Order: sequence, then structure tokens, then C-alpha cells
Amino acid sequence: METVIWKSHTAQEDAMKIIKGDLVLEEDTRFTERIAVEGSILGKDGKRFSLTVDGDITARDITAGDITTWNITAGNISAWNISAWNITVRDITARDITSQGHISSRNISYYAFCVAYSGIACHSIAGRRKNSFHKALDGEVRIVKEGEAAAEAQA
Repeated sequence: METVIWKSHTAQEDAMKIIKGDLVLEEDTRFTERIAVEGSILGKDGKRFSLTVDGDITARDITAGDITTWNITAGNISAWNISAWNITVRDITARDITSQGHISSRNISYYAFCVAYSGIACHSIAGRRKNSFHKALDGEVRIVKEGEAAAEAQA
């Protein structure tokens, strides 16, 4: 698998940037187009850098500091803070999660809060802080059965 070390990207080349292999961040990075990473997104030497994408992110797994984007589709996400329109992943581990749309995941683990405008559908959701909370402002938090796809549980 090819590994790409990415420092910064500001040129508007294509509507979507396709990255073969892993995307390894060396600093806080912004993409001005949507990105598709065939491997994982991670920080060099295990460090966490912030990732901002003016579009969507598709990747196998994402490990980052803060993630700001429109939509995320990934296997697993481990981040400090996530702010996105819609999040569709297998597992999320984050400090804070904010979605302007819908969160659909197998398992969600967060530190302080997890908030979605439209709704949350998952197999499990839990805060790691004593006074943590999760809420769907205009919809509901739905716990779906293990065999049921969380994405299908959108209200």
C-alpha cells in the first residue's frame, strides 16, 4: 500500500481528490475539495492534526485532532472533536461530536456531548464523562438491534 505524506493542499485541482493508500498528516491540513482516501487518515508518528475538508471525506479509518467537513463516510473515527453535516461510520470515539444532519454508526463513544440536528441511530451510545449527554434536536436517538443497519434506522 502506498503512503502519501501530505503537508498542505490549497489548489482546486479536481472536484474530488483521490489518495491511494494512507493519508499521513504532518500538520493541520485543509482540502478545498472533497477527498477519498483508499487507506486511512492518520497523523505522522502517532500525532493528531486537525483536518478541514470543504466537501466530503471518505476513508477506511480516521485518526485526527479536530475534523470539520460536510459528510464523513468511514470505517472508524477517533478524534478530539467532529463537526459535520452527516456522519456514517462503523465506530466513533471522540471528545465532542456535532452533526448538522444525522449520525449513523454502530457504536458511539464520546467524552462530553454528542448532538445531531436530525437524529442519531446506533447500536450503542455512551458518554465517558459523568455529566455527558447526547441529543437529537429535531429527531430522536434510536438504538437499533445488532443485526439492523444503523443507516436504515434514520427517521
